[in-house]
Amino acid sequence: MNDMIKKLVEIDEQAKSYSEETKRETARIEEEIKSECKKIYSDKMDAAMAEVEKESKELAEAAEQTFRQNESKRKAELEKLEANFAKNSENWVNTIVKNVLS
Repeated sequence: MNDMIKKLVEIDEQAKSYSEETKRETARIEEEIKSECKKIYSDKMDAAMAEVEKESKELAEAAEQTFRQNESKRKAELEKLEANFAKNSENWVNTIVKNVLS
């Protein structure tokens, strides 16, 4: 009977030991999973930020190019208007003065 009680105590201690080992292993795995999740999140965020920066740079370059094209067109139109004014201003003034005096 004593042997049987000793055997039961031994089995109980083994079960407790196994249970504690299982808890430690579970905790270790949970920490490993948390760590891996953080790493994945960080990697994805880094990739997303890199993509955002790339898109932002491309949009800024496109906006700058559009601005330069518009500035070039504006300068060309201004030059045309100034040339037209230089060519016709005396005639316009004479026509206005003539119409006012008539």
